[in-house]
Amino acid sequence: MITIWNTTKLKEKLNNKSLSEGHAFIYFFATLIYDYIGFTFGYLGLNGQEPNVWVKTNVVGALALTFFGVLYIFWCNGATKGEQFFYRYFSLSVVVGIKFAILMLGLPYLVDLATGGEAYNMFPWLGSAMFICLNILMFIFIGKHIKSVAYAT
Repeated sequence: MITIWNTTKLKEKLNNKSLSEGHAFIYFFATLIYDYIGFTFGYLGLNGQEPNVWVKTNVVGALALTFFGVLYIFWCNGATKGEQFFYRYFSLSVVVGIKFAILMLGLPYLVDLATGGEAYNMFPWLGSAMFICLNILMFIFIGKHIKSVAYAT
């Protein structure tokens, strides 16, 4: 059975090398679909408008964070001496990423609710700052989990 929430259970599967090729593909496919949906909704959210500086910041930030984040995770896995990088990366990205996706969707709403909708008027950069910080934390957590699996074997 595929694991979508329990990081400990997934790490056990990775340590035992019992994650099947089929399950690894499902994690890869889920990552692909999640990214596609994110980019599509980001594009549709513009609604024909010219992207402002914060939208551009999010786009450049996401690209830079993905580039450096994946390199960091590759390093956490042992770099060129590591094993099973793709199995570990895609599976842990889904399991950890789901939790961060909930935060990324919920936190702006909670901030808006707590401030009566004024936070983003007072601090137009707040949404970008939250997005970037949560993405950095997500890559750190994925790297931490990959490192614990890589060095447990």
